[in-house]
Amino acid sequence: MKVLVVQNSPRVPAGLVGEAMAEAGAELVTVLPGEGGVLPSSLEGYDGALVLGGAQDAWDDETSPWLPQLLVLLREARERDVPVLGICLGAQLIARAAGALVYRHDRMEVGFRPVRLTDAGKHDPLFVGGPEQVPVLEWHVDTFDLPDGATLLATSADCENQAFRLGSLVGVQFHPEATEPIVSVWRERMPEERRTRYADDVAALPDQWRSHGPEAARFARQLARRWVQLGAPGQAGGAAAARPEHGMRPPEDAAAGLGA
Repeated sequence: MKVLVVQNSPRVPAGLVGEAMAEAGAELVTVLPGEGGVLPSSLEGYDGALVLGGAQDAWDDETSPWLPQLLVLLREARERDVPVLGICLGAQLIARAAGALVYRHDRMEVGFRPVRLTDAGKHDPLFVGGPEQVPVLEWHVDTFDLPDGATLLATSADCENQAFRLGSLVGVQFHPEATEPIVSVWRERMPEERRTRYADDVAALPDQWRSHGPEAARFARQLARRWVQLGAPGQAGGAAAARPEHGMRPPEDAAAGLGA
């Protein structure tokens, strides 16, 4: 499975998700458009795409001039049933590409938070058989409206839209790819105003890593492996089969639990 990885910021790499995808047999082709990399004109030749996070806003085409082309690719993916996993900014861009609003949330989420699956999420091929609630790393100040036709897969008390499916496109607001060293860089580059305002959340991170990091990492790796399994050419009908309406059987690992 050849996967286009759009890394919107040099400080937001594919991390655990990228490692697990590669271990599952995916060939990752990473483009950093903000560092001189050029997005392809089409997803032709790719079997899927991973769109990562970044400090920019999903609507900020002026400071991130590659975003309009990325939106073109996301719309192409939806039309052609090419699997996409969008993380944080990536999820927001999927929402924007589908015509939904992306905007400032009423708070910044920093640190580990419990996210629970909806009824639809419990039956989605990416999550079926896994824990109904899992601690995940949150690091975002924006949120989005659910696009028309999308299915909400996961939610939380402080931010309703945590994961959704729109055909072959899946967006997650949280950061399954994050490792403690990656987040340490984010913390160092955090604007002073936010560092002060959310000082308690930032201070709690070391204890949270010890308490929740291993479980979150298991969840992230299994999510990434299953995404590759579902999207790999020739596997259970390919990308289109990953959509619940196609009636695909749960992956073989589902019985073991997504967090195992």
